[in-house]
Amino acid sequence: MTLVDQRTGVRSGPEPLRTLADYRRVPGEGPDKGVAFGAKFSVVRTGQLTVGDELVVHRWAGAPVTA
Repeated sequence: MTLVDQRTGVRSGPEPLRTLADYRRVPGEGPDKGVAFGAKFSVVRTGQLTVGDELVVHRWAGAPVTA
């Protein structure tokens, strides 16, 4: 969805991926080479979340990504 204009639903240019790739690039060879970009979420308790609701992160899991 990063290349789609959210108002029109039409694919737009190469931004923001071009800019993100410029500073998130991971050096190396093989499968570890590329751009570190993404998010992983999981549901730990069912319920309802609505636009405008406050969201508080109590703990981050996993190793931080460094570029």
